[in-house]
Amino acid sequence: FMICILTSVLSCKKGNDMIEREKRNIEEVDIETIKQRLMAQLRNELPVLRAKSRLSQELLAEKIGVSRQTYSSIETGKREITWTTFLALVAYFQNNEQTRQMINGIGNFEEYMAIVMDRK
Repeated sequence: FMICILTSVLSCKKGNDMIEREKRNIEEVDIETIKQRLMAQLRNELPVLRAKSRLSQELLAEKIGVSRQTYSSIETGKREITWTTFLALVAYFQNNEQTRQMINGIGNFEEYMAIVMDRK
């Protein structure tokens, strides 16, 4: 009888561990989805944000650490934006007086950023 209870407890623990892993996997998928949305939202606004900041593609690319060709391809949608480049662009535009209000006004940008950045 005791072995049966112990076996049930161990099975239950294994089941709970699996559920927790699945929850973490679902959360990770959700975070990746949110990241993709954030990057797409920013990419759609890049030409306007860059114009408001009065920078050429070359100068903005230099500020965020990519080549002008890479930046141009991102802005035109020919190339996917990396998370690192996205964060560099966000840092630049949030610290620029001409673009701060606009970037924070994109959809649910601030809320989604808070969700992503609060994850461990």
